[in-house]
Amino acid sequence: MKLVCVVGPTGCGKTWLGVELAKMLGGEVVSCDSMQIYRGMVIGTAAPTAEEMQGVPHHMVGVADPRENYSVARYADGAAKCVDDILSRGKQPVIVGGTGLYLNALLAGHGFAGGDKDGRYRAELESRWDKEGGEAMFVELRRIDPETAGNLHLNDKKRILRALEVYYETGKTMAQHNAETKLIPPRYDSVHIGLAYEDRDDMKRAIDLRVDKMVEAGLFDEVRALLDSGLPRDVTAMQAIGYKEALAYLDGGATREEAIEEAKRCIQCRCDECMKACAYLKHYKKYPGLLAREIYNNTQIIMGDHPLNKAMNACALCGQCTVVCPKGIDMARVCKSARENMVSTDKMPLAPHEFALMDMLFSNGEAFLCRRQPGYDKCRYVFFPGCQSSAIAPATVRAAYEDLCARLEGGVALMLGCCGAICDWAGRYEMYGQQFEFIENELAKLGYPTVIAACPSCKKELSGHENIEIVGIWDVLQEIGLPKEAKLLERCAALHDPCGARGDAETQRSVRAILERLGVSILETEYSGDRSPCCGYGGLTSYTNRELAHELAEKCLERSDAPYVSYCMACRDRFAREGRESRHILELVYGTDAGAPPDISEKRYNRLTLKNELLRDIWGEETMNMNLPYKLEFDEAALKMMDERMILKSDVISVIDAYRESGEAIEDADSGYLMLRARLGNVTFWVALTEDEEGYTVRRAYSHRMNVVKRQE
Repeated sequence: MKLVCVVGPTGCGKTWLGVELAKMLGGEVVSCDSMQIYRGMVIGTAAPTAEEMQGVPHHMVGVADPRENYSVARYADGAAKCVDDILSRGKQPVIVGGTGLYLNALLAGHGFAGGDKDGRYRAELESRWDKEGGEAMFVELRRIDPETAGNLHLNDKKRILRALEVYYETGKTMAQHNAETKLIPPRYDSVHIGLAYEDRDDMKRAIDLRVDKMVEAGLFDEVRALLDSGLPRDVTAMQAIGYKEALAYLDGGATREEAIEEAKRCIQCRCDECMKACAYLKHYKKYPGLLAREIYNNTQIIMGDHPLNKAMNACALCGQCTVVCPKGIDMARVCKSARENMVSTDKMPLAPHEFALMDMLFSNGEAFLCRRQPGYDKCRYVFFPGCQSSAIAPATVRAAYEDLCARLEGGVALMLGCCGAICDWAGRYEMYGQQFEFIENELAKLGYPTVIAACPSCKKELSGHENIEIVGIWDVLQEIGLPKEAKLLERCAALHDPCGARGDAETQRSVRAILERLGVSILETEYSGDRSPCCGYGGLTSYTNRELAHELAEKCLERSDAPYVSYCMACRDRFAREGRESRHILELVYGTDAGAPPDISEKRYNRLTLKNELLRDIWGEETMNMNLPYKLEFDEAALKMMDERMILKSDVISVIDAYRESGEAIEDADSGYLMLRARLGNVTFWVALTEDEEGYTVRRAYSHRMNVVKRQE
């Protein structure tokens, strides 16, 4: 028997529909509300009254003391027992509620890695948080479980302590547990009924009316009674919407009217803090609460077309929303989880992320390089500049590597490749595991030297894994000093903190100290540090929604008219593409200049050229011949078209090579161009060119996913 699940936003009629369905199907209701589980919290949670229940049995309502550290694991266990009991009696379970995490936990039945065995670990961690501070606990989590830490902000006390609790209770990280549970089939089969407002104004009116009725019913008296019973103000239950606002009123921090209005705004998720900061949410003109529900419906309920695919793929996954949101709503987690779900169920087309994924495989394939420093059998360090640094500023990479080799004791190996962030962002965890295994195997061959990362995202992706010790090049330069190439600049610049460094206070401090040594007067803005927005590259936004990527970059640049400096090469590239003077901190340190932003073909060429030059000049190895046996030129219109459509020069060369072998082409009588085509992987490429005795001039290039076949006679 399938479970019937009624989901939707606050005030949409879930309680009524759940009761009606239970009456119709001969069933019983199991509440799936994270706040209705608490006793004594009836008015503020809108728990169903006896009248609203209409004689239908309701389960998981008022079952826990608000003092308890009630978790999703406990809910899933308790709700499953109720469901199994209902099924054993031949009744229909109807699950009603709006807490998606609780519902997923119940249906999946994946189990939870620890938590709440006796509360000992949580109590110890709470005590340590008070004594040592949140930053120290966050650093500890980054060391133990960097993947989980990378999705959290250092002020996210609840999730940080939960992740640490899981590790110390079970010996497994939260990331390991999540990876294992993805392989377990769901516990229950289910059908979902999603409710939504056709007009958001209707939802606003319904919520406003609900809050007014809650106040009339005695919300403030209910909160006062909870406090009088000895309930601490800081327990999870009292952080629920409506209760925290009532607390502010009772404590004198807000007027009665202010508390009511804030509760209305928070329930509707429309305080505007995230909308002011995040270009992604502004672009889609939706508050995160609403957008999250629509994305959930897109992945869990809709069976055919998935209209929110573009929106979930456009999120930069940067985590800024969580930092600025008073409730810590995490759209990055929502979108990333949705991508993973869609990929795992074969509902996510490859097209939005294919170019980026292929580019990553190129970095870890043809352009990959791993060598020890000459003269060393074993190196103490390995320099990992990241794929974007090699693609955008190869001269800077070379200068940094030669400097590290000259000034660090114990030898410095070099690894040119990609950390795997691309497939992580794309939600392709199988591929991510393969890429990480590849990188780890190469590190193992080197004897697991300390990794020196030049990219915050690489540092974030690789840090904390067993056997891998990683530091940022900024921290190394802080310790050994700046090279002789570094000159006193005596200029002002707006500093952009990349989203890969969000929560990494150590890196942020080191970068600022280096800029100070260089004589750069840093212009801090409203959205600096952990509040910094994404440039438009993170999360693969620039591949899935170019318009939004432009808006994200503009959001970064509107903070100052000064030149920009960053410590992420992708950020440097994005800002330069917007016409703003932009430099990477390592360009300032080593006196290099990457110049104008390279196009997608030049990025690949730069990686290969850097690899070949280093092999030749440092290791004395013969390199590949990159010259063509024919002349190949591109007119400006073709280059612009290719960059916009993500068509590489290597794609064009493959099409020409296929033509040279087959001789097949179509002549356009009007233009005189030869039209060539070839199927490369999942894409058919068309090239319009002119041919002479020396070679070819490319005039146009196109691509599509249709396969062209010859009709059989």
